[in-house]
Amino acid sequence: MPLDPQVQRAVDALPTVDWEAGPDPAALRAARRQVRHGVSRELDLYEVVDRSVSVPGAPGGPPAVRVRVYRPSARGNQPLVVFFHGGGFVLGDLDTQDALARRLAKHAEAVVVSVDYRLAPEHPYPAATEDAMTVYRWALRDAARELDVDSTRIAVCGESSGGNLAAGLCLAARDAGLPPPVFQLLWFPSTDFRDTPSRHENAHAPLLGRAALHWLEAQYLPPDLRAEPPVGAAPGRATDLGGLPAAYVLVAQYDPLRDEGVAYAEKLRAAGVPVCLELCPTMPHGFLGLIERVTSCAAAAAPSFGALYRALRARQPAPAGR
Repeated sequence: MPLDPQVQRAVDALPTVDWEAGPDPAALRAARRQVRHGVSRELDLYEVVDRSVSVPGAPGGPPAVRVRVYRPSARGNQPLVVFFHGGGFVLGDLDTQDALARRLAKHAEAVVVSVDYRLAPEHPYPAATEDAMTVYRWALRDAARELDVDSTRIAVCGESSGGNLAAGLCLAARDAGLPPPVFQLLWFPSTDFRDTPSRHENAHAPLLGRAALHWLEAQYLPPDLRAEPPVGAAPGRATDLGGLPAAYVLVAQYDPLRDEGVAYAEKLRAAGVPVCLELCPTMPHGFLGLIERVTSCAAAAAPSFGALYRALRARQPAPAGR
């Protein structure tokens, strides 16, 4: 099926980037903040608060991490969603993903903690993964007391590079013997860094092409790790995915990351993990960034929000679908 025409019109209105020239990360971030759109009244919430979280540790350990907490209502003992934004490990922040985090809180009827993890190239791997685990350890230990949430109902969610962090967190929590999240919602996740057919097929796809992907990954992975990234950076390379939380993996047809998202879902299923794999046939990578102004993007994302809502209310979540 062809690219959704509403999406094409929205993409045509966005500024272009010369990825081959090696853009300046600071300039890219500034440009991305400029195209951020306002939040509609429909996404008004009971409370939105910025704060920092940390866990006790030896001096010199991971620093405190800035987060934004979204509370949809005054009701206590709500479930919690830890959310990691996308942006290729280089772009994105609490403001650029504010509308999506609000939508998560509304649809999941859960408190959402959006994580402002450190970005490359200033902070390459493993900085972002360390920040992800800092926030998750805090959520397990302190969120029930500090946020009045149910710490037995914590899900993780991420888009693109954030999907990488969410998936990697589930593996790291399992290997550290921590209580696992009850669910992982992975939107077009980066999981492997391998050269796949979808990277060639979608070399010039809108929102994320092969040149952009190559440049972003080079900022995140130190040179000595690019040929064979460790599992901490590439969860799709893990040999054992057994015992991980149930998952909903959404991939887009016009996305260079499509194949690795599909492969990760199939690898989870082979390990006995309940998983729903959804392919959006008319969408590009990152279409959630258009969700507030393109109705077809909102419709494409709706089933994943529903899966998250149900999983947070089931002690043994098993998403329906393929």
